[in-house]
Amino acid sequence: MAPLPPSPFTSEELDKIELLRKQVTADLELREDQVSDHFLIKWLRARSYDVGKAEEMLRKSLQWRKDNEVDTILETFTIPEHILRGLPFAYLGIDPVSGCPLFLYCMGRYDMRSQMEELGIETLLKCNIYFMEYVQKVMFKECSEKAGRPITSFIELVDLEHYSYRQLANSQCREMMMRMQLMFDSNYPEVISHMSMINAPKVFALIYNMLKPFAAKATLEKISFYGPRNWQEDVGKRFPLELIPRRWGGRKDGVDEFCSGDPIWIFGLEKNYFKSRHHPGSHNNLFK
Repeated sequence: MAPLPPSPFTSEELDKIELLRKQVTADLELREDQVSDHFLIKWLRARSYDVGKAEEMLRKSLQWRKDNEVDTILETFTIPEHILRGLPFAYLGIDPVSGCPLFLYCMGRYDMRSQMEELGIETLLKCNIYFMEYVQKVMFKECSEKAGRPITSFIELVDLEHYSYRQLANSQCREMMMRMQLMFDSNYPEVISHMSMINAPKVFALIYNMLKPFAAKATLEKISFYGPRNWQEDVGKRFPLELIPRRWGGRKDGVDEFCSGDPIWIFGLEKNYFKSRHHPGSHNNLFK
């Protein structure tokens, strides 16, 4: 029999994982993946290895999942066409070093305010839950199979170019961002491996300061911010350039520097999207 691969966790971590596992399974019926070492360590790390606090956090999250029917959201909810056509978001592939899925989010080009006014906060929050569940249940599973080990976090490049005060000035947008940040930190701990936010305008500092109280310290430590002129070196060091369109410092070619119309755009964009905000495209059914 081949020897088992070494554990990625220290003996101290394994002891705490086992203690947390015993405490949450004493009165809860959990799925196999919810009692795995790689699942439980997330809650421990999110609470600085305090087993009691990690247990409290996990129990609250499990209740949140039940109250919001999260476990069945992939079967019962469909992302509105408005989101699919208006959100510039790309799945660039799998990072060859970490094995994590790599995303590109052009946040500065997303008109959250208009979609908020049309769809409401609860619908947008539900879209974010749907996305996180898809990533965890489908994309992490595929990445794990390819890597031959559990993959439980993603890497993201966020472009803030064109982000305007119009978004920040809207009270519903501010509420949405605060609730979304709190939801992520409370229910999807340690899901970010690294995030680089580039082309950040000065106004975005107001958002960052607004969200900081709602974000875990461990999450903030994984996020890097850069202005319009000093992000290229970070992207070159942290991201696989062969997967990134040239607009963002990579080497991936397409019909233009944005790779407009390429299948990487999982929330559909047509060829002219980046030249105008009024040219919605079709999606490729990844989330249908």
